[in-house]
Amino acid sequence: MEFEWDEDKNLANIKNHEGISFEDVTRVFNDIWAIDEDDLDHSTANEKRFTIIGLADDQLLRVTYTIISEPSAEEILRIISVRKAQSRDKENYENARNIYDR
Repeated sequence: MEFEWDEDKNLANIKNHEGISFEDVTRVFNDIWAIDEDDLDHSTANEKRFTIIGLADDQLLRVTYTIISEPSAEEILRIISVRKAQSRDKENYENARNIYDR
């Protein structure tokens, strides 16, 4: 899996979201308890979007991304946005972890 992003959006994200860079969030995809879902509210006919909520080091983050590679190629994910998880995200994440820990 490879990642890409718009560097201008990355710099704006670092400024507006407490120093969180798009490079930092690639670790969210390694979290075995991450919640990965379709983002139906923001998807279009031309671009299917997804959100993933998971840990990157000690921060719980919510990442929006899309898959831009062809099905036969190595998967390339384009990071669209990232922010710290909000209280509802945290609750969903903890509930999902509790289900797996049973």
